[in-house]
Amino acid sequence: MVCQNTLMRALGEGKTVRVTHTKNVQERLKEAQRVLGIIRDEFAEIEKDFNKMAEVEMDDDRLGVYFGLVFPDPVDPDDRRGAERAAKHRSWAGYFFANGKDNREYGVDGTLWAAYNGVTEYIDHRKTQQSDERRLRSLWFGNGCSIKARAFSVAREKMRGWSS
Repeated sequence: MVCQNTLMRALGEGKTVRVTHTKNVQERLKEAQRVLGIIRDEFAEIEKDFNKMAEVEMDDDRLGVYFGLVFPDPVDPDDRRGAERAAKHRSWAGYFFANGKDNREYGVDGTLWAAYNGVTEYIDHRKTQQSDERRLRSLWFGNGCSIKARAFSVAREKMRGWSS
């Protein structure tokens, strides 16, 4: 089992790994070593990104831009329900940015890392009216997964422009 961030990376931006089954044990072991090397390298890259996110200070303008890209307004300007839904998502993500688990810790508080964590905590842990099965499917493969992948992608993009 892998963490949700790794799953998102694999689904959204990570490399795809395919292991073929053979009868030869030596070939299987070499393939496993190759795959584990890819996983190790991916973890190292993700770790670097997360550490860089913690170095990017957020202000109200940056936070608004970030949440606006993660939870954009609908394309149709007459879609009031969609606009209200996007505003609600941004508001909840902002709440978790400020009050989420460990987001007030030194080195995390007020950073892009806390903003990203605010989105993922909101998506992963808010109460919904969905069944547990449907909610889990959304988190792993559906809309929840897409939002978290977008949050990571936007954070990586903005991190480069906002770094000191």
